[in-house]
Amino acid sequence: MSHAVPGPSSSSGGYGGFAGEAADYDSTFEEDYAIEDSEAARKRAKYAKRQDLARKPATFRAPKPKKEDFVDEAAKEGNRVRQSHFMALSAYDRHKELVNNYFLYFSGATKDLARDTSRDRTDLDVIKENHKFLWDDDEEGEEMSWGQRIAKKYYEKLFKEYCITDLSRYKENKVAMRW
Repeated sequence: MSHAVPGPSSSSGGYGGFAGEAADYDSTFEEDYAIEDSEAARKRAKYAKRQDLARKPATFRAPKPKKEDFVDEAAKEGNRVRQSHFMALSAYDRHKELVNNYFLYFSGATKDLARDTSRDRTDLDVIKENHKFLWDDDEEGEEMSWGQRIAKKYYEKLFKEYCITDLSRYKENKVAMRW
């Protein structure tokens, strides 16, 4: 009796066969491995699918904006609102708002805006400058200045029935009369 020793066989040309075996290795249990492999692959796919559902997809998230960016955007929006409000005003209302803002923010600078009142004249000053004790009726016309017209209107309103006369200096040829 001859015993065959496992090992490389010169006749099979392959490894792991006995002498006299065919070169192709065929097992009746190969299908079991294939079934187990397909079941394992199916379980792995199912597990991967469950893991995919459990995990959130990786998405790119923009970084959170900084506070300065928010402040800048709020300032821009505020400027747009103020500008639209300002442009909706009439010219006079815009002027009032600008002057009020100037007074509000530059309260010490109001001295610069003060009008020079040194040359101001009241109606009484104009009447004194253009006064005549007696006016002629034919002096009406367009050649009279504004001050002369004011003085003439004042003269016409006076009650001219009596005259008060001061004769204390008549020797100096100075007589004062007043209606």
